[in-house]
Amino acid sequence: MVVQGEFRMAATAAVTDERNDQELLAAIAANRDQDAFAILLQKYRHAAFSLAVYIAENKDLAEEVVQDAMLSVWSSAHTFRSENARAWILRIVARRALKVARQSRRSSALLKKAQKTM
Repeated sequence: MVVQGEFRMAATAAVTDERNDQELLAAIAANRDQDAFAILLQKYRHAAFSLAVYIAENKDLAEEVVQDAMLSVWSSAHTFRSENARAWILRIVARRALKVARQSRRSSALLKKAQKTM
């Protein structure tokens, strides 16, 4: 998978790396380590997608949320200051999903209102 041309993702990235999540994030921040990112993505993509679907209530939106959130993980790995990488990643996903869900609900409400006035 290619996200905005910045990195490539191997669909079959092996999670055999001995580094912990904090070390993987440090490698992403310091060296733009694509393998470290692929490992984190593979490790957390199911939880991230499940959370995004739960919040956004839409699988298509959830896919966009996860891609956007993981791009944010890639670009803001240098800001990671927690001991819990999973919580940090899922918090990014949750914030993105809440934002998208709010926008989607507003758009739906406006569309329904516009249809009633026609």
